[in-house]
Amino acid sequence: MKQKQIITAAVSALLAVAMLSGCAGGGGGTGEQVSNPFSPAGGTNPPGVSQQPVPATGVDAQLKITPGEWSNIQWTNFTHMYATAEIPQGWTAEVTDLYQGGQTGSGTMITVKNPAGDVEISYMDFATYYAGMVKENTVEAFFRDAIAPNAQGVSDWKATGSIQTEAQRMFMSSQSNIADARVVQAEYNFNGKPMEGVFSGAIDTTLATSGMYTVVSVISMGTPKGTLANWENVLVHILSSIQWTDACKQRYQTSVLSSSGGSSSNGSDTIMEAWNNRNKSEEIMSQKRSDATLGYERVYDTTTNEIYLANSGFTQQYTSMGGQRYQPITDEMYTQGYTGSIGF
Repeated sequence: MKQKQIITAAVSALLAVAMLSGCAGGGGGTGEQVSNPFSPAGGTNPPGVSQQPVPATGVDAQLKITPGEWSNIQWTNFTHMYATAEIPQGWTAEVTDLYQGGQTGSGTMITVKNPAGDVEISYMDFATYYAGMVKENTVEAFFRDAIAPNAQGVSDWKATGSIQTEAQRMFMSSQSNIADARVVQAEYNFNGKPMEGVFSGAIDTTLATSGMYTVVSVISMGTPKGTLANWENVLVHILSSIQWTDACKQRYQTSVLSSSGGSSSNGSDTIMEAWNNRNKSEEIMSQKRSDATLGYERVYDTTTNEIYLANSGFTQQYTSMGGQRYQPITDEMYTQGYTGSIGF
């Protein structure tokens, strides 16, 4: 059946990535990247850039500090006929056309990922799927049943939390065809590597009479387990910078859906609202268990408040040598992420 072939093709394209999210329009390719280091107003550090180091003396001079990839980001402009964005230098960005026209297609997806491919964010305006693909009509079921089982390299996708933000509640109350809207936290494996991610969208029932549903304003971001807090500012900055071009918007206006006109900036606000209201007590316990299992501990620089990951036993060795600058973190600091690693 032609309609089924079109939907299957659209969903298959979505399944090519571990995470999703964009304006209906398209064109493949990576576009052009123009050097443009991010320079924030107000004198604050840009996302992913740490404070200037304080000179080390005594035992501190013996320490080796290795900044994380997220701690020294340089930004560049990505341009495409349908979308623009700010992305870290060395990362790739791709705009994928999933739009088939009429009532049977999906929109445009922009995906940005690091060179290793294990840190990724994508944004998409809408994706159409058959109702029979999911066990229930929810955002969690869309990712769990329609996406994760078929995504290349992804296994054991499991939701660990679900939050409906104020923005999403207002969205649902103003759009009678929105059945569910929320942000879902999940853990999964990617090529055998433990991962964690945030997945967001809203279920649109406009096409329900034809046996199809649509998830709109789809946002997906994922990182290696235990590092999402580290990458938070970088990924949200990418998301909030995404702009759809006039060519994209003109094509989008022909779409059957009128409820999916949210901007990437609104999406980043929703993600941040959910992230700030997540269950931090459970996250603290999870991070502490993970560190203990993997043989790590965390300390912070009392002069800059930056947090570092160290091998177990670091604090005992460091204090026995007279060190005082780096101290064990408090429980609450487990939710802040860390700047890099430290050791002798």
